[in-house]
Amino acid sequence: MNTEQIPDFVWDTHEIARTQAKWLVESGECQTEEAAYDRVYGDQDLFQQEWEDLTDALGERLEAINPDGHWYVEVHNFSWRNQHGYKEFTADGRWKNIPARNSSEYGLQVPDLFP
Repeated sequence: MNTEQIPDFVWDTHEIARTQAKWLVESGECQTEEAAYDRVYGDQDLFQQEWEDLTDALGERLEAINPDGHWYVEVHNFSWRNQHGYKEFTADGRWKNIPARNSSEYGLQVPDLFP
C-alpha cells in the first residue's frame, strides 16, 4: 500500500511545459512538438503566470485555515540534498513574495485542519 501523500500544490516546470506544448500542437499553433517546446521554454511569462496562480491559491488556502498568519512549517527530504528542517513565522498575506524556484518540481501539503 502506498502511503505517500499527494501534495495540494505542486510546482513542476516540466509538467507545465509538457501541458502547454501539447496544447500548442493540438491547437495548430505549432506544427511539431519540438517547435512547441521551444516556444514554451522561451515564454517566461507563462511560468510567471503559473507561479502567480499557485501562490494565489496557496495564499487563499492559508488565509482560510489561519487568518492570524502564525505558521510552523516542516520539510522532509527536500531537494536533491534531502534536507530536513522547520521554520516558525508570521505571514502577512503577501504570498507573491515567495520566490519561484528554478528546480523542476516541488510540492506543498496543506492539511485541512477544519474539515
